[in-house]
Amino acid sequence: MYSVALGGHLDTPWLAIEPIRVGRTSTTANEADKVFVVCAEDRPFARVDLYQHRDEYHGFEAHAIWSHYLVIGSGHRVHFIDLRDRSTSEFELDSYFGNLSAGEARLLVASAQRLFSFDRDGVLEWRSAMLGIDGVVVESVTATEIVGAGEWDPPGGWQSFRLSATSGVEILDPA
Repeated sequence: MYSVALGGHLDTPWLAIEPIRVGRTSTTANEADKVFVVCAEDRPFARVDLYQHRDEYHGFEAHAIWSHYLVIGSGHRVHFIDLRDRSTSEFELDSYFGNLSAGEARLLVASAQRLFSFDRDGVLEWRSAMLGIDGVVVESVTATEIVGAGEWDPPGGWQSFRLSATSGVEILDPA
């Protein structure tokens, strides 16, 4: 069983662990913007150093252990760190990151404008149409549908949506 925490002041054993580096590849700074510490069965397992892209909005950030990944949403990206082999992948969103909704079958990632669904292997299943311009929230998820709202007219101009959980296509109410 894995657990993750945002690291503050690091000391032994975390300083002795070679970090997994994610984020911007060219940096003049030696210090990561954020450090995540992962434990396996309450023992130090991995350290992940996140280097943020300076030109991106970082208003919302989240992290979670899901499937066999540490998933980090920050800026305009989602990072997948495979805890089995420490490999990494990065997915660039269409706008700023909003939130994560982890379910058994899929991980939903909300940006300011859309929802993205990833399967248990971290592969993109689908990308929704535009659901808002300044925020998308997921209110409930079942095996067949996703209910949420997107903000079209800030502040407060939210419009509800219903999507197919398997395709991301909007479910229209019968007329």
